[in-house]
Amino acid sequence: MTLSRHVSTFLALALLTLTLLFGAGCGPNYVVPDTPAQAIVAAEAKVKTAEEAQKSKSTQEAALWQEAAGFYGAVANKFITQPEGMKAAVVAADLSIAHLKNDYQAWVQLKQQVRQVAKVESPEKTALVEKLDALGLKMDKDNSKGVAYKIMDGLVNLCGGNPEGSPVIAIFVIAIFVAIIMWPLQLKQYKSFKELAKYQPEIKKIQERYKEDPMLMQQKMGEFNRQHGVNPMQGCWMIIPQMGIFFAMFQLIQSYQFHFNNTHFLWINQANGLASLQWPSPLTGAVAHHLGELDILLLLLYAVAQFLQSKLLPPPTDPTQAEVQKAMTTFMPVMYFMFMFNSQVSSAFVLYYFVSTLLGMLRQFLMNRMTKDEGTGPVVLAAEGTSGDNAKSGASLAANPKLISPKNQKKK
Repeated sequence: MTLSRHVSTFLALALLTLTLLFGAGCGPNYVVPDTPAQAIVAAEAKVKTAEEAQKSKSTQEAALWQEAAGFYGAVANKFITQPEGMKAAVVAADLSIAHLKNDYQAWVQLKQQVRQVAKVESPEKTALVEKLDALGLKMDKDNSKGVAYKIMDGLVNLCGGNPEGSPVIAIFVIAIFVAIIMWPLQLKQYKSFKELAKYQPEIKKIQERYKEDPMLMQQKMGEFNRQHGVNPMQGCWMIIPQMGIFFAMFQLIQSYQFHFNNTHFLWINQANGLASLQWPSPLTGAVAHHLGELDILLLLLYAVAQFLQSKLLPPPTDPTQAEVQKAMTTFMPVMYFMFMFNSQVSSAFVLYYFVSTLLGMLRQFLMNRMTKDEGTGPVVLAAEGTSGDNAKSGASLAANPKLISPKNQKKK
């Protein structure tokens, strides 16, 4: 596999994963008329079309309601600071709730729109905020029946039950607990990678020797791996528990997200949130009022911490893997930042991953110190038919016992 295919595969998988987690952040492009009055007339026409499809029990009913709700949302976004735009936002939410059964989509849109009109004072804005609050109470009541909510609520109560600070303490406790239980697995994986890295020079020789015959190269690589117990996919199984924890934490915080509206952390508070609304664009509203909103400064800190953590990883000896790791180092923080920004995740979720990243940096530093004298120097195997004395780097043809699988050990 060439370098470009390595990088392309990684980027495609990463993009797919985050799209599934946060949504693509894009949708149909609606052509909205230039005046609010014309836009409302066009939106009402789409609702009427959907109603007619509903009466006739057309198979297009769901798609037409989706289009009507989406068009009203587009009208709201275009004219959000005007009374017609705020009214359209309420209608879009009602359509999503009543006909699409998608409370979460309606809540996310309302939350973004309310933030855009934070400095507006009007009856339409009051109705918009009341709609958001009512929907939040409904969703929180539904969430309270789930296991994830009960776990988070129980932990918050154990941490003092203070709505302003206990959720933050709970997030720190969870991050530390996860770091502790993952430590043995990650240390084992790290040591395994260091052992496997010693064989990279010999693997590179095989790749160069048989590069003109890919099938024969794969055969020789397989023979080498079986002889020396090398498993190129050995570290991939660690993705399973890590992804499981990622989804579990996302669900845990999302189920409890409405309680973070009363939680503050350092600079994230009502006063600073209101003050940031006066900042020049694009920093307008960069500070969240509470952990239920997305805080841009915290998200930036998380992206920087993620970048620095990747720099602590030991560089692979294989040039292709080194290029892939370099691409990951640059691309991942930017991609996570953009998707979290577009999906407007709560700062509580960003805070958990920021703390986890800091703990990961500490973990990587400790592992680097603990294993710095282990497995130093590459293994250079003697050629077939020669003695180990010909291997100038001190390694003979004998396989590393730490890398031999139990199955291969029995064969001996």
